[in-house]
Amino acid sequence: MKKRVTALLLAVSVLISCFALSSFNAYAESKTIDILDLDYSIKTTGSEDMALFLFTPDESGTYSLLSYNVAKSNCYLMIKTVNEDGSKTLKQLAFSNGNENYEADGQKNQYQFRLTYHLEKGVTYYYYCGWNSANTTSGTMNVRMRCDSYDDDVIDHIELECNVKLQAFSGGSWQKDYDGNSFYFYSISRIAANMNVTLVYKNGERVSSGVGKDTVDGHQISYRFDQMTTHWYPENNDEYSGSNTLTVCVLDKTADFNVPIESVAMYTVYGKVADYYDGQPIENASITVNGSAVAKTDSQGEFSYTAPAGFYNATITSDKAISRNVTYVVEAEAGKNDFRNNPVTLVTGDYNRDGVINVKDYAYIDKNLSGDEQLYAKNKFKFTFTFTMSSYESLKISDSQGQ
Repeated sequence: MKKRVTALLLAVSVLISCFALSSFNAYAESKTIDILDLDYSIKTTGSEDMALFLFTPDESGTYSLLSYNVAKSNCYLMIKTVNEDGSKTLKQLAFSNGNENYEADGQKNQYQFRLTYHLEKGVTYYYYCGWNSANTTSGTMNVRMRCDSYDDDVIDHIELECNVKLQAFSGGSWQKDYDGNSFYFYSISRIAANMNVTLVYKNGERVSSGVGKDTVDGHQISYRFDQMTTHWYPENNDEYSGSNTLTVCVLDKTADFNVPIESVAMYTVYGKVADYYDGQPIENASITVNGSAVAKTDSQGEFSYTAPAGFYNATITSDKAISRNVTYVVEAEAGKNDFRNNPVTLVTGDYNRDGVINVKDYAYIDKNLSGDEQLYAKNKFKFTFTFTMSSYESLKISDSQGQ
């Protein structure tokens, strides 16, 4: 487990001139760190100024450099490399401009850097610390170097255990991927709430987080996944990629967990959207369920999409129309989910798109429309004047009864 060194407070003022990262000319102004848990006070001037610290650990391990007392800060970690021609350059290893676990580390806010990295014994590392705010051009920043763990206590690997499954197309929302295709985005909250993370150290010791905890042995547990690129499906689905990968991270160690998703029967839902005034079909209306668009209407005002059985709330929206909320039940029976005989009707004429049909819309009609189109719009306006979303009657649609 982690060994921590007791903090030793010592203030040292270091004034660093503005320098280019590719140059070694500024190194004379650098400060070599030779004691852990030492507080330094860095004073800089100019928005591009940074303080350079050199650190050569006596023991290999995981080390953290943290900033304190300023609104925003960042830090680069670099190592010197020698090119084939003998020239020397700096290679960036890591960067930090924030810390989600800032409270536990005693920092001011989440915009204080905490740069944690595994360092090798006897290697010199270069830390560039500075402001991460265009409004801060000078002042004092406190930083502290600490050792989180030495290699005799370093994490060898992570083991995961979670005994719950997600249900297909439930607990998340429909979204659009990078190509504009609809896919179901699963929330990982239920998985995280039932996940037990175990750290296995190189010395053989094991420390478990316990179910649903966000830290293990004092280390933050975080999760990574990319459902936008690789969509998640049940294993028996034709679209299943081979793994619904959720990556669990603790410090620089990761472990992949294949999120199990139970299949559910899917049923095709059919519907229709028409004009409240004359019953004409409305094309390109959007049907949104749980905040995500699941379908759009065609030239006949009709739409379809697939969903598991259940009770649903949907919002129907269209250009220049007052949005309408509807409820319906998707039933686990063939042919029971066709609502086209009971169209959802929308009041159109909200040309100003302010949620109410009023004199502003009439002014738009009078100024921008002409001929039969204008006459039609003015006649409709007589029936829809002062209409708002709250004016709609409650609408629950089914395949067997009307409005």
